Amino acid sequence: MKAFTFRLQTLLHLRELARDQSLESYGKSIEEFNRLGESLHAQEKQLQELQSYIKHKRSSGFYGQDEQNHQRTVVDSKNKIIELHGELQNAKKIQEAKRTIFLKSDADFKSLEKLKGKQQKEHSYNEQKKEENEIDDIITSRFAYNLNSQLS
Repeated sequence: MKAFTFRLQTLLHLRELARDQSLESYGKSIEEFNRLGESLHAQEKQLQELQSYIKHKRSSGFYGQDEQNHQRTVVDSKNKIIELHGELQNAKKIQEAKRTIFLKSDADFKSLEKLKGKQQKEHSYNEQKKEENEIDDIITSRFAYNLNSQLS
């Protein structure tokens, strides 16, 4: 039986590498999105704690200078939250774009892999048919030889 060779093996390998790279890139974008989400959550928690602290201080007595400093910190914290929301939205867009790239490269790889499997099945089928035909030819020729030798 003749060995199967896939002529597009190099292309299949390149597509597999491209798929792996796009998967890695997609994974990193997910990590970045999650990291930004955690940062946003931590910043929101910090703002709530700061507001609770200010509320507690107001009930027990608060000096004007201290309140001004705390309000400035609250404003800075709110600005940071707005900035993180923007970064989070950008990271989500990047994540979706990289997901699309991964899905395309994965589909390209799978289609070529499916073609290889189909060609391999065809090759096996054709080789099996050749072997069966050769066996039939051997049996037929042996039968004809035996028949001729009995007649002579």
